[in-house]
Amino acid sequence: MADGPLIIDDNGFPIQPAHPHAVISATAEYALSGAIVAVAVLVVGIALYLARKYRSGYPLLCMLGGCLTALVEPVLDVGLQLYWLDHHQPDYIVAFGRHVPIVTLAIYTIFMGFSSMMIWLWTHQRGVTIKKVITLYVSMIVALNILEPLGLQVGLWYYAGQHGVRFFNYPVWYSVSVSSIFVMNGAIQWRARPYLHGWRAVATIPMIPMVDMGLFFAIQWPMFIALNTQPPIAVTYLCSAIAVAQGLLVVYLAASLMGLVPARHRPDDAPAVPARRLDPAPA
Repeated sequence: MADGPLIIDDNGFPIQPAHPHAVISATAEYALSGAIVAVAVLVVGIALYLARKYRSGYPLLCMLGGCLTALVEPVLDVGLQLYWLDHHQPDYIVAFGRHVPIVTLAIYTIFMGFSSMMIWLWTHQRGVTIKKVITLYVSMIVALNILEPLGLQVGLWYYAGQHGVRFFNYPVWYSVSVSSIFVMNGAIQWRARPYLHGWRAVATIPMIPMVDMGLFFAIQWPMFIALNTQPPIAVTYLCSAIAVAQGLLVVYLAASLMGLVPARHRPDDAPAVPARRLDPAPA
């Protein structure tokens, strides 16, 4: 599962390497999956509590949108050269040569749903700060660097190809860049929320996978090209650095979008309306 050359088919596309081919054991797979589901149940429980407390269905919409985002996983796996090994639990989707296990629904609910819900909670309480946004971002990085190495150790999935620096076989560049998507997702939801009253609030559900899919490729396209063309290692490291830098830029833009970064205008700038703190939408 270490870095190495990919196997190329007759059409020039990388294909899944022959080994490894299966999880280390059914017990390890179900233990990890059970822990992930337990965390997802806790997150959904928090959403139910907040929905009842604030008399708003928005936290539950975040959970549904996060879960729906899992349907884009096979597309992302192609760019990442991520492969799912033979496993014992059922698949919820099979596409692009990837057999994605059902536990992935819980993973997306945790990361995509929780981040949107927390930013909504802070803004609803008028308590969003740059410190909280950075804390959320760093927490997502830490969580990924706990979950992913465990999944790699169990053999539920693995990253093929040359990814540069790894942490227990987990590509370091990926957690730093992808975690910015969770923050920007919440920021866009926050910005759009005042305009999604009544039945329009249902748009929250498809917006989450829309943001995820768009930003995923917008941030990480340099590594997607590198992983699927196998350039010299120096180029791969450069591409990973660019992906990380673009992820940090997205965090900055998310904070700006929420009015946490002061806007500065030069005399020759076109007139613009600076970002401002919006009142929370009606519950």
